[in-house]
Amino acid sequence: RAGVIVPEGIIFQSSNAYKALRKMLVEDYLWAVVSLPAGVFNPYSGVKTSILLMDKTKAKQNDSILFVKVENDGFDLGAQRRPIDKNDLPEALKILQSSDVDNTEMAHWVEKSKIAESGDWNLSGERYRVSDELGLSHYEMVEIEKIVENKKFAIVDGPFGTQLHKDEYVENGIPVVRISNLGYDTKFKSKNLVFITNDKFQELQRSVVYSGDVIIAKTGATIGKLGIFPNYYDKGIIASSCIKLSPDRLKTFPEYVAYTLSSPQGQNQIINYASGSTRNTINIKPFSKLKIPLPPLSVQEEIVAEINGYQKIIDGARQVVENY
Repeated sequence: RAGVIVPEGIIFQSSNAYKALRKMLVEDYLWAVVSLPAGVFNPYSGVKTSILLMDKTKAKQNDSILFVKVENDGFDLGAQRRPIDKNDLPEALKILQSSDVDNTEMAHWVEKSKIAESGDWNLSGERYRVSDELGLSHYEMVEIEKIVENKKFAIVDGPFGTQLHKDEYVENGIPVVRISNLGYDTKFKSKNLVFITNDKFQELQRSVVYSGDVIIAKTGATIGKLGIFPNYYDKGIIASSCIKLSPDRLKTFPEYVAYTLSSPQGQNQIINYASGSTRNTINIKPFSKLKIPLPPLSVQEEIVAEINGYQKIIDGARQVVENY
């Protein structure tokens, strides 16, 4: 038996060594994973951690693993760690001791077969709440990779930093989409666009974006910012800090995909598909398995039209405030 506290990267990272380790734990040792908030070990480290609870006897008796989520431990999560009223630890301990829990916000069981499905043996409990949290359960939940165009570069990230340098930007040419051009409201922000020459563009064909492509920030505190590449540019390139999706117009509207991913539930799922021991980053392969509800095109069109209507009201109110 053992209880081991590990950096969050251990339960996410996609290299073969980490996947092999998680596979062995799930199959033979692991019975529970307790997710702790970032900051629990301040002031020494602010990294997010999890507790892996192992017991060979329990592991063989269960075909599921218990995931428990602790959000507060009785102290705030700043450097000073001042006492607060909220403390999930007693309830978490009670759940672990009894192992008798229905699916709740704090704890739920996940079958080992479900963890094994993707092949990466990810041990983030929130990842397995996708269908429940995104709602619209009467519509089919479809993986992102199944609603993009049927081409090689339908889901890609930007070129490596070594392939595109700031000193290669020019005043006019092919636009480069960076995180500063994205937001949490799905609107594309062209104010800070930079450009590269057509010759440089030819070197970076893998990372090309066209009108209607959905672009998402993939790293650091900006994960989840997004925008739709506008039709007033023929084409562009995404920077290394971004991912682009090319939605299949026969299956979905780009606006519907963008609005779904920008919702609180969608943002939560995007964050859950990010990994990293020091700085979270979205990896393409696991991210392509993220599921969203897919209504018929007619229903998607109604949803987009309704949200656009609300957005116009919001924009109008914002303009009044700014003028006032």
